[in-house]
Amino acid sequence: EYINLFEKHKLDVRYIGDGSFWCGSSHLNPDFKVNGRKKVIEVYTSKLPKFMMDRSDENWIVERKEKLEDIATKCREMGAEVTIYSVDVTDQHSTKESIDDFLSKITKIDLVIANAGLGDLDALHKGDPTLINEVIKVNVIGVQNTILPFIPVMLKQDDGHIALVGSVASHIAWAGGGAYAASKFAVRALSESWRKTLPKTIDVTLICPGFVESEMTDPVEWTPFIIKTDIAAKKIVNALHKKKKMFIFPWQWRIVIAFKGLLDIFMANAVRKMHKKR
Repeated sequence: EYINLFEKHKLDVRYIGDGSFWCGSSHLNPDFKVNGRKKVIEVYTSKLPKFMMDRSDENWIVERKEKLEDIATKCREMGAEVTIYSVDVTDQHSTKESIDDFLSKITKIDLVIANAGLGDLDALHKGDPTLINEVIKVNVIGVQNTILPFIPVMLKQDDGHIALVGSVASHIAWAGGGAYAASKFAVRALSESWRKTLPKTIDVTLICPGFVESEMTDPVEWTPFIIKTDIAAKKIVNALHKKKKMFIFPWQWRIVIAFKGLLDIFMANAVRKMHKKR
């Protein structure tokens, strides 16, 4: 019934995640894309959000502010000043407007982290490039839109730190994940190029995590060496403090990357099984 409502309002909506949208249930998975309005609908709740309950509301947009507000509250309790912006990182203009507003409120920028990303199988058998295009758009263009507006300020202050969240997939293009791997290979290339281009007073760090417990990994069946979110966060903070050029974790993946041939075989078998189930 919800799909019919989206169609009624002529909104081009598709689910970006494990490929399903559960109608009439009490749970919505995250990451809906509403192309007509250049917005991202992200639902992180076990209950139906207000925009799905209120049939008269034609805005249809729910953002991840609830979680952001919780984090902001904790940061403020620790004495930090926090400003929250909800933007679609693929929208160059709205992203820059938010960044410019933020820069107007501060005297110096120390660290920028580009973290937004999508991950899913290519679903080549469907013959539809829509999902692949979305992964590339968010994971590459979104990174550029997030980082570039800060660079002139960093150059002017002759100091700063840029952190890009890549993946072990920036080293391994396994079966079924071509678009995701391509996007992370691109992020790795950006980090290497920017590090060579920018003055040494501006550090560039590429974070390459393996599987971390999160909404993104919840639907994934095979997650070797997966680590808890809080442990991953501590490792990332430590790497940023040390201003490492590239940080691959957990440590097992450094070995795997060196011997990735065997992993390709295992991943290919796992993906074939998932395609058969679909």
